[in-house]
Amino acid sequence: MAVLREAYLDESQTGKGSAAVCALSCLVASSEQWERFSYAWDNAMECGGAKGKILHMKALVAHEVKDSEWEGWTEKKQTPLFKKLLPIVTSDYIDLRLCGSIPRRDFEELYGITDDKLVKKLTYTLALQGTMEAIHERLRPSKEDPIIFFMEANDLVEADATRLFYHLTQRRGWTDLFPSIFPVPKGPQPLQAADMVVYEGARYSSEIVLGFAGRKARGLWRAMHESQRFIFSTMRRAQLASHAAALLIESARDAVNPDPARHESFRTAEKRMQQESDPNYKRPR
Repeated sequence: MAVLREAYLDESQTGKGSAAVCALSCLVASSEQWERFSYAWDNAMECGGAKGKILHMKALVAHEVKDSEWEGWTEKKQTPLFKKLLPIVTSDYIDLRLCGSIPRRDFEELYGITDDKLVKKLTYTLALQGTMEAIHERLRPSKEDPIIFFMEANDLVEADATRLFYHLTQRRGWTDLFPSIFPVPKGPQPLQAADMVVYEGARYSSEIVLGFAGRKARGLWRAMHESQRFIFSTMRRAQLASHAAALLIESARDAVNPDPARHESFRTAEKRMQQESDPNYKRPR
């Protein structure tokens, strides 16, 4: 019987000006592993005093915001919660943990793009392509062992990311390896974990790698890094300027503004999007 693996994606746009980054995290495990993970995650949330809550790192860290679900959760309360959650996120429940960041300023200067919405879409799609490449290289999915993707529902990038996903799988011959991508609302435990990872990865890239904050790395990021279970990366200017990155940019541009007459794969992608928007469509399990 085929083993179905699931990849959960979460995106973050963090920082301002020269410190702005687009980051994308991805956590991969089998559906059975995710079930065990979810049970352990809920137990850790309860033991950490957050029973019934949905982890949203930006809201948790900005605990002073009135009427927020996390109002009053100072660092003194956050630390015990993170100590409960970290062993779950670093456990063998998860097969692969990735988080890649792209500095917006480097991207804008290299490619001469300044429109804010377009930069957000292009850096997101570039990060998605890099993530899919890494998963393909490290996990070697097959028709018998495919990977289904899930991303947080997001009006800004959802349609473009979905179109890009199917465009890439079609052109690379990966349709059996990565059959589908589905938007889901914030809430599933794997997506909460992806939110934790992308928040820490984005802040580290913005504040430490780019070096504009003048502070030490956050304790949670240091603990993740020291576990050696995560792959954090920041695509700097030299990488963005490489031939491979240029090809990714061209593909990302096409995905955002496709020319159906030029690419058969875009027509296939549109058909897949229409199919999966049908309320009677059943995703593979």
